[in-house]
Amino acid sequence: MTPAIAWPTLLMPIEYALLTQFAAFTLLYYVDTKAAYKGWTPPWYPIYRFVLTFIVGGSIVVSLIGRGEVNDKVSRPPGAADRITAFRESAQASLLREEEAARAKRAEDEASGDAEAGDEEGQSDGDKDKEKDEGKEKKK
Repeated sequence: MTPAIAWPTLLMPIEYALLTQFAAFTLLYYVDTKAAYKGWTPPWYPIYRFVLTFIVGGSIVVSLIGRGEVNDKVSRPPGAADRITAFRESAQASLLREEEAARAKRAEDEASGDAEAGDEEGQSDGDKDKEKDEGKEKKK
């Protein structure tokens, strides 16, 4: 019975396999304890089975805890999907930087264009004033 439960756990994801193995060992301990009370085992077997179940169960619990800690601290090497995602993100970031630079340049050009236009308008108004003054002097 136990190999029928144990062998398929090799094909499971590790967390599910460990949980299934823990449950199987606990269930098997219960079955063996019932068999010992009925006198089907030697007298030393229940103590042996308890110690074995305690060690294996503790090891599985430590493995589950350690597995969770290790997954958080150890990263896997990046795969193709990770590299593509990183490339897209960097491309989007560089595109945003280019757009911001283009906007800033346009704003700067518009600001300098307004200042130049204002200077040209000021000069043309001054020229107009000079022409008016010259026209008045000619009439006199």
